[in-house]
Amino acid sequence: MKVKLALAVVGALFISLLPGCRDFTMEEYQEARAERTEAQAKVAELEVELEAEQETVTGIREELEAYQTDVAELEAELETSRAKIAELEAELARWRSGALTTEETSPPEQPTPLQEEDFRYRGYEGRLVSVQVTMLNATWDNNKLTVTWELTNKTNRKIYLTLLAVKAHDQMGLKGEWKVEDEDDEEEEFSEEPRAIYPTLQEGVETPWPGETVQFNAEWEFGPLSEVITIDFILVPSGGEVPEYLEDEVIPSFTVTR
Repeated sequence: MKVKLALAVVGALFISLLPGCRDFTMEEYQEARAERTEAQAKVAELEVELEAEQETVTGIREELEAYQTDVAELEAELETSRAKIAELEAELARWRSGALTTEETSPPEQPTPLQEEDFRYRGYEGRLVSVQVTMLNATWDNNKLTVTWELTNKTNRKIYLTLLAVKAHDQMGLKGEWKVEDEDDEEEEFSEEPRAIYPTLQEGVETPWPGETVQFNAEWEFGPLSEVITIDFILVPSGGEVPEYLEDEVIPSFTVTR
């Protein structure tokens, strides 16, 4: 009898404890779900930050590649300059030793340049281009100004002349006019627009080699009171594409006084 009574008491206690166990288990489950939701939100936030950092790294890599290209071009130009210096030093040494005679070193007569300008700009694909422009001669015929130019490619690769143009104006801001050829119109027509070096002025060579020189003439008509003429070389769009760095960018200026 006592055994049955004890079993009944134990059974009653076990049954009374079951709801509490269920409540405790449900509370742990709810806490686990809340922690999981918080962890998922944190992972999503970290993924967004990681994507932004990856975009930043990509931009920095692109800038680094562009700078490395410029550095390589500058190093190549430096090597060319060093070679020229070595050549001049060797020639100087021969002069000092008396190995050169007057006949060996007499250069052909060259026209004395009126003005020279070295300049650099960014051409196609943003590459650095280095050229030298020389004004060889400037003559007046009444109000007509004719200027002879030389342009030398000082870059270590071929360059395009299609980006370069030239324009002129006097001290009053009057633009120089030039004759426009029109086979269908018998009357003479004039334009004040900049003149493209290639093919308008220089038709023979579109892409000069490193060290190669091209020569061309530019003619303008001015008024009788035009005395001081300013001539500008500019970058112009080519092939229907207009990169931002090309629109009416002035490079060097030259001056002619009547």
